Amino acid sequence: MTGPFLLPENTSRFLTLPGLSDLLLSRDVKLIAPGMLDRVILECGAGAGALLFVGQPGKAPVRVRHGDWSEPALRQLGRWEQAVLGELLQRRMYVVTMPAPSEARISDGAIILLVNVPLLAGAEVVGTLTVGFTADNPVPPDYRAMLQHAAANVGTLLRLVHDLSVSRDKLTQLELFFQIGQRMVSTLDLNRLLVDTVGIAASIVNASAASLMLIDEERQELVFEIALGEKGTVLQHSRIPMSEGIAGWVATHGKPLIVNDVAHDPRFARHIDARTGFLTQSVLCVPLQIKGKTIGVLEVLNKYSGEGFDADDEALLMTIAGQAAIAIENARLYQSLREERDKIITAQEDVRKELARNLHDGIAAQLTAITWNIDHIERLLEKKPEDVPAELESVRQTARQASRQVRLLLFELRPVILETRGLLAALQSYVEQLSSDKTLQVHLEAQPYSGRIKSKVEGTIFSIIQEAVNNARRHGRPQNIWLRLSLDEQRLHVEVEDDGSGFHRLEVERNYDERGSLGLLNMRERAALLDGTLMIYSLSEGRERGTLVTLDVPLRPEIWETPPLAVAGPMDKEHMGQHGRADSAGQ
Repeated sequence: MTGPFLLPENTSRFLTLPGLSDLLLSRDVKLIAPGMLDRVILECGAGAGALLFVGQPGKAPVRVRHGDWSEPALRQLGRWEQAVLGELLQRRMYVVTMPAPSEARISDGAIILLVNVPLLAGAEVVGTLTVGFTADNPVPPDYRAMLQHAAANVGTLLRLVHDLSVSRDKLTQLELFFQIGQRMVSTLDLNRLLVDTVGIAASIVNASAASLMLIDEERQELVFEIALGEKGTVLQHSRIPMSEGIAGWVATHGKPLIVNDVAHDPRFARHIDARTGFLTQSVLCVPLQIKGKTIGVLEVLNKYSGEGFDADDEALLMTIAGQAAIAIENARLYQSLREERDKIITAQEDVRKELARNLHDGIAAQLTAITWNIDHIERLLEKKPEDVPAELESVRQTARQASRQVRLLLFELRPVILETRGLLAALQSYVEQLSSDKTLQVHLEAQPYSGRIKSKVEGTIFSIIQEAVNNARRHGRPQNIWLRLSLDEQRLHVEVEDDGSGFHRLEVERNYDERGSLGLLNMRERAALLDGTLMIYSLSEGRERGTLVTLDVPLRPEIWETPPLAVAGPMDKEHMGQHGRADSAGQ
């Protein structure tokens, strides 16, 4: 609607024609136009009539023709309609004040006189109105004025009905978008959200089928997460390369695409129709994007009306896709948070079990032994007092051993020295604590450096070292463990090597989820937090025995709490252990 306009003076009389008011109640231009044309023909006393109405440039016009039209009359009508339609479809709306009727005498056929006038809504041309007089009907003397008044009335009423219909549709769309937003924020269930999105998309553009595909970045494929329609179940969870099909083009280019004749578009993937038995005729596909990044596509197929998709459909689907992309990202983040929460809970449970095992097998057993020895000493005081000093010394050694284990346990739970004096001091203290075990020799080769790395980064590095050492002590039963730390200008390099029994990494990782231990996973996840690279070398990599764990952390400026004055060169390679082949799965 381009602006307000007034109803013609004789509109009230036109509205009182029998049955016309009932027609207007339908509020559909396509239903109203034929009845209005009949009334114009009746009012003018004509034998035939034709009406062309263009509600919006670029949209398909409404065409109605009644009566017996001969070929010459149809050709003339076509010329008149095409002249007006050409102007309107090019969006060059023209304005008239008092249009003069165009007339054509027809010598062949029942129609002898054609009269045509522009269809007006106020002063704006919205189509054309034509009547044909026959030899059986006398031509009234005031037929020109009658047709001009009819054109003004019909054009005004059709435009009002059209604009009312457009306003009603926009209101319906606003209400629907509100409902869409409510539904999308009411759930964090990703599958339900995807189903709702596809159903809404198909409904709002009147499509017979729809699908939503998400991008698998690692494999560069589109995955049919949801497919609704006659053959939708066949496509569920299937995959296509991102280089294939109209959906692949949209995913790759990040732009919407309308193809209303897929048979003549080389991008169309015909083998999908062959697989499903579904006949695709037209496609509208739009990208799902978050912060400029395409995460998937939303696609609708074949309008029920038989018309192709248009710019309005594209705008509607882009709006839905924008809301859906945000909701999908939120649901993914929620799922990720739940997974992280579950991992934290599992890790806490592992720590609790490990603490309980250490207390039971170590300190609790030693305290029990001390209690028994004290009871034994009480009996010796009565029967063999000369043996008491030796037993007391044994109790003293057991108590010292229990004290060392308590200190080591407390150190592992929270190494306060790491927070106060940094990573190097914490490693030195850690080695001293481990050295209380006389069956194990722990060697530290650490390159001094100036500056101070942020405590969170140091804490994460220390946790990885601690996990590697505990894994070696628990499973490898080594005699020696080497801790090595060095820096250069680009990276901090850490190694934990032992001479224990080692393990077949590939075999362990095949059934890792069933083992109930998350040591390797914890190390890798902590390394990822530092943008670091964790590598594991053991029997699977050709070592004869033992295990080597390496960690490389990039020394970016943001990880330093106090920048270093200078960093020495890396340690000599002969002190850095034998690497063997790389564990690419450990990255």
